[in-house]
Parts: sequence; structure tokens; C-alpha cells
Amino acid sequence: MGLAKNPVFGPLVNAVEFAAFHAARLALAVLPEGLARAAGRTAGRAMWTLMPSRSRQAAENARRALGEDGPAVAKRSFSHFGEIAVEMARARRTYTPEGWRDRVEFQGLENIDAALAMKKGVLIVGAHLGNWEIAGWMTALIGYPVNTVTQKQRNPHVHAWLERWRRSTGQRTIPKDGALREAIRALRRNELVAMLTDQDARKEGIWVEFLGASASTHRAPGLLSVRQGVPIVTFAAPRIEPRRYRIAFDPPFVAEATGDSEEDVRRVTARIAASLEAHIRRWPDQWLWAHRRWKTRPRKEAAAPA
Repeated sequence: MGLAKNPVFGPLVNAVEFAAFHAARLALAVLPEGLARAAGRTAGRAMWTLMPSRSRQAAENARRALGEDGPAVAKRSFSHFGEIAVEMARARRTYTPEGWRDRVEFQGLENIDAALAMKKGVLIVGAHLGNWEIAGWMTALIGYPVNTVTQKQRNPHVHAWLERWRRSTGQRTIPKDGALREAIRALRRNELVAMLTDQDARKEGIWVEFLGASASTHRAPGLLSVRQGVPIVTFAAPRIEPRRYRIAFDPPFVAEATGDSEEDVRRVTARIAASLEAHIRRWPDQWLWAHRRWKTRPRKEAAAPA
């Protein structure tokens, strides 16, 4: 059992971690922006060395998807996410109601409007690409009703801080565990429900191709679209310049219900995966390669001898 999970030492470890997190956030917020960004990139590159198991996982994933250039791309992604950490620490100063236009451009808002016109709510589906947190913040800031499905963080203090931060931007948050009921309520109010579906869905997932290999993938968006007729809009929020992002929404689509529910869900899930893959291949050094995306394997493959 790790110290963080120990019933005696765990709360102390979490408190110390959060104190360090808070101190680093305050320090990054007051540094000149150029210096803070450089510090973030340096920290990201250091993590490549200091976290060898994650580095190997990222390199292996990227080589599988991209070929021999993959490991170099994966290494650059660590630098990118170091800079993301800095942006989150400075977000309240940078992405203000008055100044965000200098930092963010929207593409495809008409696709959101077209989907909302169907009066079924809209599922906004993305990946851990670029700065997905800024996408939720900015979309809420310009007036769209955003409900974001959130994953519980290991450290409860960090989790609570993130939840307060998201809600302060105008978003509602829906805990991932048991999210379906709250998501349906939001959709019935004709609101946006945003979720990220590019991570391993374990045994509960549905199998579709993703970045060149079969992957267990979250079925919730496809299930809601098949059963409720909810339109789906995929999105990405890549950094297009050193200090500027593009939040791009793809055209909406609705799952075709043929009566074969499982196949219908598989088909729409594959379409979502293909759309997200296209964004990742365009901006490969901004995706989270370190995640064990293909950890869960199909039964036949898992049972096969080495």
C-alpha cells in the first residue's frame, strides 16, 4: 500500500502534496509569462527522465501509432504538458472575459448551434489534446451551457480545487462515476455535456480501432446517441501558436438506430474515435501518449500464449 492510500499517513501526504501544488501555482502565476512557460517546458522535459516507466509507455504508444518518429514526438509531448501546467496556474490572469480573444480563436461554433437546434442537447466529445480545460472554460465564458464530466483525482484537495475552478468559469460539473443520469438531465435541458473518451475504458468498453490498434473505448456517447437521438460534436483545442489556441468543433452527427443496438453503438463509437484520431495525428506532440491506452486487451488476445 502506498503512503497516499495509508489510512494514517495518507491525509498527511495529501496535505503536503496540495501545499506544494498551491505554492508552485502561486509562484508560476507571478513570474513573467515567458519565464514561466520556459520553466514549464523544462519541468516537462525533466519528467521524461525522472519518470522512466511513463516515458517508456509514451514512447511505445507513439511508435505503435506513428512509426519510428513516435518516441521523439512522445518526448515533445512531455514538454507540452509542462507548459499546460503553467497555463492552468496562470489561467485566471490570461483567459479573462476581456482578454481571451487575444489567446483563443473558435472554429465551428455554427456546428454547436446546429446541434442545439435539434433540441436534444449536445454531446461534446474530445481527447486529452492541446488544452481541453481551456476549451470548457472558454465555451462557457461565451455563453454556452456547459456540463463537464470530470474524473476524480487521487488527491482530494487537488480534486476539490479543480472542481471549484471549473465551476467558477460557468461550467457545471458531473462526476464520472454515475454520470449517466445527470448527463441525461442536462441533455433534456438542451445543454452541452462535455466528456473526454480517449482513455482506456477497461472491460466496460466497446472495441474499435484507434491509432492503428483495437482499443477498449467508452460507449456512453454512442449509447446516448442511439437511444436518445442526441447529436454528437467532436472537438479539439490545440495550441496553434506559442500563446494562442484554436477551439475547433466538428460538424454534428446522430447515430443511426437500425435495431441492432450493440452494432449501432459500435459504429458511432468508431466514428468518434476516427474523428479524435484525425485531430491527434494533426497535432501529435500535444496528446497524452503516456496514458496506457491499450492496457485492456480483447479476451482472445489476452488468453493467447506469449
